[in-house]
Amino acid sequence: MQHVTKVRNCKLVGLNDLDQGSEYVRGKIVDFMNTLVGWGVAGFRGTEYTGNGRVTEFKYGKYLGEAFRGSNELRWLSNFHEGWGMLHRDNSVVFIDNHDNQRGHGAGGDMILTFRVSRWYKMANAFMLAWPYGFTRVMSSYYWDQWWENGQDKNDWIGPPHDGSFNIISPSINADGSCGNGWDLRAPLEADLHMVEFRNVAHGTDMNDWWDNGSNQIAFCRGNKGFLAINNDGWDLKGDAAGP
Repeated sequence: MQHVTKVRNCKLVGLNDLDQGSEYVRGKIVDFMNTLVGWGVAGFRGTEYTGNGRVTEFKYGKYLGEAFRGSNELRWLSNFHEGWGMLHRDNSVVFIDNHDNQRGHGAGGDMILTFRVSRWYKMANAFMLAWPYGFTRVMSSYYWDQWWENGQDKNDWIGPPHDGSFNIISPSINADGSCGNGWDLRAPLEADLHMVEFRNVAHGTDMNDWWDNGSNQIAFCRGNKGFLAINNDGWDLKGDAAGP
């Protein structure tokens, strides 16, 4: 409880706090948030108070990372809902990775899946977009050299690709459709786009007809709208199953 109070009311991991006791500061915060809303921002980082809106559920990406990396088996995902200690599906924003946990912050450490392990990452994103839980968010990111120590990226301070004057460089598109200039944008991938369409079509249905092989091959339906099958059993794959 002491940590929670410190994060809410004092400095967040050493970051400077704002003097919200000042009417001037409160007014500037309101102006800033109204400006963001005017730009189309649909939500802000939540608190534990679900009455204010959806809340980021960090456990979600942690659990899926553990499953796809092999610390758990995919067969156990048949009841991947509130019973895992996560928020109610109507209150949660879920993601495989975000700007925090892909650097070892939040939850999950080096179990979190990112674009660096593309096969697992694609499968986990496909599962997330097909599974009837939470409001989903797909990460767009960029490459940086990582330095892992004690489950945290010590290079977590590195920002996006930039020029010599520290102006952010825009992504470029290579001939094969991949991103250049140091960017790795996940959302535009064809597979992700198809799964977003899957989620839209299956909206309003629940999971049914679950199947698994007792290990890491799973399949399920979304009503009569969609069907997904995933194979993460290494012995059925050519090459190193632990690789990207």
